[in-house]
Amino acid sequence: MDALMENHSREDAVEVFRRVLRQGILDECTNGDYAIPIPSMQTWLVSEYGPTNQ
Repeated sequence: MDALMENHSREDAVEVFRRVLRQGILDECTNGDYAIPIPSMQTWLVSEYGPTNQ
């Protein structure tokens, strides 16, 4: 959410987050964290939007 809100309003970020959750891009883990089920997508997202790219 923090990464999304850097470039979008809170409302838009929440909508995008909910959409990717519904579409299966994110999986909710039992501990409340979220995971990306496709490892290559995880790598791409971290490289594009991770904390070191700010």
